[in-house]
Amino acid sequence: MFSGVGLIVAGISHYAITIFDSPFLLMICYAMEAAFVSFLVAVMPQVVMTAMPGKPGTIIGFAMMIGSFSGVVGPLISGKIIEASGATQGGFGQAFLLCGVICVIAGILVTLFTKPEAKKMDQVHTT
Repeated sequence: MFSGVGLIVAGISHYAITIFDSPFLLMICYAMEAAFVSFLVAVMPQVVMTAMPGKPGTIIGFAMMIGSFSGVVGPLISGKIIEASGATQGGFGQAFLLCGVICVIAGILVTLFTKPEAKKMDQVHTT
């Protein structure tokens, strides 16, 4: 649940960077986005394993591949959006909006589909 909400907050904070002019509010938006994205990178393997516990190596490797692929495709798409807008500032706003919307949609999907099962106390074994 926290991962999904974190993605939603990161997406909103990412787009909010284009809205505010105040340096204080910009620092807050950048800090919130960076904090939640960094946290999500760290817990991503656990989230993926919660959603699909079948083949851990294959699933985490595939998830990391998709995440790495976005680092290649994202700048290309953002560049095309900025170029097509005609105005650099407006184009950056549109590109940031797209990134924020993708984060919010991903957060909703994570929240809906990764609900860990509660373990009963008698199933927990200590060593």
